[in-house]
Amino acid sequence: MEMKITSLGMEAFMHGYEIRILSAGHTIAVIEEMHFNDHGAVRSAKKIAGDRRFEVWRGLDCIYGTDNTSREPKTGRSLSL
Repeated sequence: MEMKITSLGMEAFMHGYEIRILSAGHTIAVIEEMHFNDHGAVRSAKKIAGDRRFEVWRGLDCIYGTDNTSREPKTGRSLSL
């Protein structure tokens, strides 16, 4: 979780993510969600996608994809559900 220090104290903030559900190489659904970190976004995407291929984007950065160039989120944690 990312924290921000303000004049009122510390507060957490969330990032916007886009989950793209894929079929035959085409995007069939795009879901926008807010999460505290990449790990949470990918866990949510895995639940939503089920056995379908998917990608998770934070802004212009693809943080997770299920094709041959899959990569773990930059948190360095395992993503087992």
